[in-house]
Amino acid sequence: MREFVRHSAIYGLSDATLAVLSLLSTPILTRVFDPSLYGTREFIANVLTLLSPILLLGLDNAVPGLFVDPAKSARRRTYITTGLAAMLLWACVALPMTAVIAAVSAPPSLASAEAERALWIALASALPLSVIAYAKYVLRFSFSAAAFATVSMSAGILITVGALSAVTIGGLGLPGLYAGQLVGAIVPGLLAIWLIRADLGGGVSRGALAEILRVGLPSVPATFLYLAYTLIDRQLLAALSGTTAVGLYAVGVRVATSPATLATVVSLAWYPLASRAVHAGSEYSPLFNDALRYVVAGLSLLSLAVALFAREIVAVAAPPAYATAALVAAPLSFAIAVGSFGTITGVAIFVRRRPEIFVATNAAALFVNAAVALAAVPRFGIIGAAVGVLAGQTVWALAQVFIATRLLRELRLRLREPVVTVCVAGGLAAVAGILPDTGSVLSMGLRLTLLLAFVAVLIANGTIRKREWSRVRSAVRGS
Repeated sequence: MREFVRHSAIYGLSDATLAVLSLLSTPILTRVFDPSLYGTREFIANVLTLLSPILLLGLDNAVPGLFVDPAKSARRRTYITTGLAAMLLWACVALPMTAVIAAVSAPPSLASAEAERALWIALASALPLSVIAYAKYVLRFSFSAAAFATVSMSAGILITVGALSAVTIGGLGLPGLYAGQLVGAIVPGLLAIWLIRADLGGGVSRGALAEILRVGLPSVPATFLYLAYTLIDRQLLAALSGTTAVGLYAVGVRVATSPATLATVVSLAWYPLASRAVHAGSEYSPLFNDALRYVVAGLSLLSLAVALFAREIVAVAAPPAYATAALVAAPLSFAIAVGSFGTITGVAIFVRRRPEIFVATNAAALFVNAAVALAAVPRFGIIGAAVGVLAGQTVWALAQVFIATRLLRELRLRLREPVVTVCVAGGLAAVAGILPDTGSVLSMGLRLTLLLAFVAVLIANGTIRKREWSRVRSAVRGS
């Protein structure tokens, strides 16, 4: 558990930097782009996100998963070199195809010359971004947390600075945003290759490629469906309500889901450590239960804080034209808290190499999300899209918990404490959504009281235990 906390803290440094950069860029971009153009930017960003598993072909999951297996570690350099070469070759074919498909499938509101130029430049940036993603997976499963943080932070800083400079100083608009991203990604991409250079040079092997694809390709549909499920709300909004609604919703999502950075940090440290514990055959139930308590408590607390003070955060992050973005904070914050169960238990499918199960769970979550959004968006707008996310996230998290107890037979989960934690956080988030916005000291004091009441519940419920804080503090200091 100490190593888990220490690695999470190191990964947290880089991801906290990226989260801060993202939040700092939001006030700038929302003042440069109106909600409609900001929605166009969101659509292009979604295309890049959905493209990533297609470009990587599951190589990012397969290669580390193979060399972490003690029986295959001797071919580590061959796996890594072959995987990188295959990804670069495939990208030369996949990127032009994606550009044509995206241009044809774009909503009519995005059919402009500026949007098309921005899309082509954004797709060009996908190649160095894929190299960075691949190298980060290798470093992560090599337990090279410091090198991982170096790549992640340098990429985040240079890409953000390049994109914002092109928009604000150069005045190049939406195409300039992605041109700056492309230029900013080149140096971190080269740095990423340099940091894994010791693992390269093992030669390209046809047999290794066949083995990598056998393990990796089945994960592509699962990853694609998961990303589609997380983005379907914005795509449906674009089709049903236009890019202005997408722009408002995107700002709300960015604010409400900012605590999800913690989930990303945890998964970066958790998957390698949990995989090692399960492969070692040791008693891993205490590790899973401690991690579940910590993560659920942390994400629930942060999500509730964002839900309670969403109006103030949005007012700082965006001009008045985006004020209604705060309406989605309560359901999206609760969705983040619920999803924390899947953050910990989802590792079981990865450890047992059963990507077809991910396909089923992600498809179910996608269906529920889309069905609820289709029914709710025409009547409730962006709030309906947020409720769809909450419904899909609940189905996904419940499925991860159930499947983990079936795949890991020795796993004994203690769910009472984390379930009570999430339910209380969800109830208080709902209260936050109906509190009147008076802007008074009394209103702020009431919301702060609700936050402190939740902390008291964590202590009374046994989710936070005093004797464990010293362990956490010492582990963080050690990082």
